[in-house]
Amino acid sequence: MTTIIETNASTNEMTISQCGSSIEEVINIADFQPNFGCDDAESTLNIRQDENTFRFERMCGDEIVATNVYRKKSDDRQQYNAELNIKFDSYDELETTTQACGTVITAEVKLFDTTDTLVEQNTASTIYLATEYQGNPLLLSFLIDKLPTSGFSSLSTNIFRENYAAVSTSVLPEISDLKESHFGTLNFDFDNTMQNIQADYNFSVTSTIGHNEDIEGEFTLTFE
Repeated sequence: MTTIIETNASTNEMTISQCGSSIEEVINIADFQPNFGCDDAESTLNIRQDENTFRFERMCGDEIVATNVYRKKSDDRQQYNAELNIKFDSYDELETTTQACGTVITAEVKLFDTTDTLVEQNTASTIYLATEYQGNPLLLSFLIDKLPTSGFSSLSTNIFRENYAAVSTSVLPEISDLKESHFGTLNFDFDNTMQNIQADYNFSVTSTIGHNEDIEGEFTLTFE
């Protein structure tokens, strides 16, 4: 969940705050994908806004090659849009809490040949869930090679797949921010949409002191 705090048309800047962070970030809108290779076509930036979306489009000639879309959730600033729990093998459980927020970032890359025929397509999604654990910030993150809708995704990191799940918190330094997981899956509810995501997960990480820590739980994310 991203909060747009202010837009400044005279400087082409937008001030935002990301879920789980107290830091405000200033984005220069003109810097959105400025170095995207357009070959002989002209690179331009379109900015589109309607009642519920704010959209950047990087163009190569008449073709959209990259886009970033902000969808309106509320007129008022909202702090929470998620529910989650986390069960550890060796540490205290994070019981189900609604004092959590989440963000989903998706990317789709398409490769066309010289006849404009699609020859390859890759999708990736990153899911962030932020809350507190024992009075300190905790971030649960997933990187997967699909959209976070129905089905499941492996959370086993290997030479063929960069998927992973990770927990980041100063309370658990032995397993914090280890972006390499194994023996895990992220299972999405059949009725998921990009606005309502429900899933359960399980994975294992090897701690910095050498033990395998099994982690599992459930989460719900709402963007309506």
